Amino acid sequence: MHSYDSTPNRNGAVLCNQIATPRGQLPDPRQACGAEELAFAKLFSVRFFSRFGAPAANARRRCAIGRWCAYAAAWGLSLAPCGAALGDTLSSESSIGLQSAYNSNPFLEPSGALNARGAESVAVLANLPATYTSDTQSLDLVPRVRFAKTRGVEALLSDYQYLDALWHLSSERNTFSASADWHRDSTFYNAFENAALFGRSLRRLEEIANLDWKRDLSERSDLHASVSWDKVAYSQSAATGLQNFSYSQGTVQYERILSARLLWTNTVGIGRYQVPGGSDRNDNRFAQSALKAALSEQWAMTAQAGYSYLTAHEQGYICCEILLGPNGLYLQPVLVAQSASRGAANYALSFERKGERWVVDLAASRALQPSGLGALLTQDDVSLTASIPWTERWTLTAKLHGAQLTESIHQLALIHERFADFDLGANWLWTEHWSINLQGSYNLQHLTTGAPTGSGVGVNLTLFRQFGRIAL
Repeated sequence: MHSYDSTPNRNGAVLCNQIATPRGQLPDPRQACGAEELAFAKLFSVRFFSRFGAPAANARRRCAIGRWCAYAAAWGLSLAPCGAALGDTLSSESSIGLQSAYNSNPFLEPSGALNARGAESVAVLANLPATYTSDTQSLDLVPRVRFAKTRGVEALLSDYQYLDALWHLSSERNTFSASADWHRDSTFYNAFENAALFGRSLRRLEEIANLDWKRDLSERSDLHASVSWDKVAYSQSAATGLQNFSYSQGTVQYERILSARLLWTNTVGIGRYQVPGGSDRNDNRFAQSALKAALSEQWAMTAQAGYSYLTAHEQGYICCEILLGPNGLYLQPVLVAQSASRGAANYALSFERKGERWVVDLAASRALQPSGLGALLTQDDVSLTASIPWTERWTLTAKLHGAQLTESIHQLALIHERFADFDLGANWLWTEHWSINLQGSYNLQHLTTGAPTGSGVGVNLTLFRQFGRIAL
């Protein structure tokens, strides 16, 4: 929601395949690894990865790279025997940038707050991906970093270090993918967490793992099964209003092409939200159906409807039970377990309109989301986005976005949190390898009924240098 920094979306390696890569000739894997080793690799590849590999120039080099692949995909043990032999290309499309940023109220403190003040920074940005690809698989490793010198609000933490890995393996009818993400940033980059801290930011570490299998049942239908795990930890959680948490989820999805313009999907799944110690948890069972339609060459629509059944479990102690001990009577706290359940609808609706020189997208959604506030919460979003490729070198963007966070089972002291932002952007492709990006935003935050509204303006200017595709 903030525009203080043009942080890449978090919301993203293939063990010896994820991001698109060129294809090339590759030796018969059965000659390189042996049929049994290849079967073992395909069966047991787990996806905590790293997307590296290298061309197979000679036997020694293939062996060395195979050992590196096994280590870097540690995480993806199975290709250790043959990762190098399956290799085809290793490349990178890196970029670095220099950014100057200003925000008049980074913590969106209420108007008139005595300690509300702005912050400015100068930062170095780097995006250093490595991509390995072959005819059947790909592996991507994408480090992204931001190092800044900040003046103004001393408590503002705006640096980040991201490492994303994705592995992709394809056969005639099956596709396996695995991804692992390591994100170290701060609560400044999450509007809801930022609001809970009232004038400061905390270090935030997020670890994500994801496994997905897709089976083509026919030319028109396929089946997906996936599991995911997300863990978030803060540098300090006691007395801050935020709690460390983990969220795990499993889903099964059936997808059917109804016609050249219609795609229909049905999904069922379960999820569990839990805070450390296991005393508090939320269980979520859900089902949803979606329809994607290309209404014409200019219009496209996505409509989704679903239902979630949420159960919250909580344990705590109340005072007290009177017991008789060796030294007389004493009080002992009593463990009490409580639970509550509730069903709720969820939805997503979007319309896209394409013109000759512009694209406009209108979207609205409601969904249960894990949060650092101690529970699964209901998040409503609505947005209007426009992208205008004005010329071959100039691209303009605009976005109006609003979000609301509410309790799912009324177990928190939270009432309503509302956020809104208006963003404008311009990107100029100066030369083939140099570009300049200008972003501006206006942000609003309203936490509770009757409370003053916090607002702020953010501006950042970034100079990027792209290095193009480089063979490694």
